[in-house]
Amino acid sequence: MSSNNLLAGDFKLRLKHTLLFLSLLTVGLLISCSPPPAPTPTIEAAAASTEEATPETTPDVILTCDDLITSAIEHVGTVCSGLGNNQACYGNSMIEVEFRDGAEGSFNSTGDIVDLLDIRRLSARSLSQSQQLWGIAVLKAQANLEGSIPGQAVTLLLFGETTLDNVSPDLRAIALSTGIGEVSCGDTPASGLLIQSPQGQRVTMNFNGADVTLASTLFLTAPRDGDMSVSTIEGTGEVTAFGETQVIEPGAQVKLPLEDDVVVGPPSEPEPFDVVAIEAAPLPLLEREVVIPPPIPTLVPTSTRELANLTLTVRPSRTPTLVPTACAPRSDWTDTYTVELGDTMNSIARQFNITARELQDANCIANPNSLNTGQTLQVPFALPTATPEDTATPTEAAASVSFTADRSTIAEDECATLTWEAIDAEAVFFEGQTADSSGSEQVCPTRTTIYTLLVTIGGGQPTPYRLTITVEE
Repeated sequence: MSSNNLLAGDFKLRLKHTLLFLSLLTVGLLISCSPPPAPTPTIEAAAASTEEATPETTPDVILTCDDLITSAIEHVGTVCSGLGNNQACYGNSMIEVEFRDGAEGSFNSTGDIVDLLDIRRLSARSLSQSQQLWGIAVLKAQANLEGSIPGQAVTLLLFGETTLDNVSPDLRAIALSTGIGEVSCGDTPASGLLIQSPQGQRVTMNFNGADVTLASTLFLTAPRDGDMSVSTIEGTGEVTAFGETQVIEPGAQVKLPLEDDVVVGPPSEPEPFDVVAIEAAPLPLLEREVVIPPPIPTLVPTSTRELANLTLTVRPSRTPTLVPTACAPRSDWTDTYTVELGDTMNSIARQFNITARELQDANCIANPNSLNTGQTLQVPFALPTATPEDTATPTEAAASVSFTADRSTIAEDECATLTWEAIDAEAVFFEGQTADSSGSEQVCPTRTTIYTLLVTIGGGQPTPYRLTITVEE
């Protein structure tokens, strides 16, 4: 082979190696200059982006609707984990608050906590994927839990387009309103309010003029000028309005007509609840895990056509006809209660930690609205006695505890002063709050109310002392 051919071959080999080196160098430069992969969006990033933007702008971080809901629930569970009794937590954007006169606080971003005593009105925004908003607030209220362990509280979750007005720790006269809001997902949770009482504890609240009693978990909605619905998820529920009471079993709901956020009629008969709305609600944020029951069956035809086609077949009975026996009061209830002015079946039942239906059936009362002052009812136990001076003093330790009111009957715009003294008491709680052994409290109820003083003496169980303040209409 000639020297010229050897030189040409060597040149081609060197050129090939040079081109390969340049190719590898170019690939390396491209890899080193490429941006890192984008991180998985989180609710924290979306929340930060949302706080920088106004409700009319689009945040930089956009989560899918399902991711927004899931991440928001997890985020709220973390930032509101330290919530105490009679406090509210700003769970997820966006929440608006109106403070009471003279009260101040920071309630502008997730994790902010304020006292319920400082809040007058609380509103949440409906779910919007485009704006990355889904307002969630968590409240814990002492309410009027009867016979509860000190420190227990009722948990309330408002989410979506939901507003609570006249907020207070006792939850005695709250105005609730909800709406549909912007629908950005097929499975968007309905706006509403979840309420859960401590295990086995009964509590009564007033929403839009209706008394709602629960030892359970309830779901409420109240669209303006529509029907307020009260659904029972677990435990028992009870609604009283316009002199009528309905007991709501798990899987059922009742409805009450609304006008300007005020109940204007009695509760309906129980019907199957909206299981789709219940399943979509943020149930994991409740204090106690719940199992969603199936809706109760519909027992009546749903249309006039079905009613017209309904055929009843009557067959001769092969057994003797059973004639109902006359009702008799419960023999195991040996104590009695005398009906006082202003008493209702519901208010009396609450004092004995039973339902109005149980009290009605135990006394063979056909019409629960027919109570008369001075009427005697059979009850499961005796209440602490009261002196003519309106002093609530139980028969046990009568010389050690006194609980008095300067007046037992007031007008709607008047107040009464309650005074107590518990000698040698180990613990004293007034309306669920720790109190001194001797003290007083001014109360200004807008309706007839029972106040409770719990006193522990001698290492025993807390003993309840109750006073009724009657509000004249």
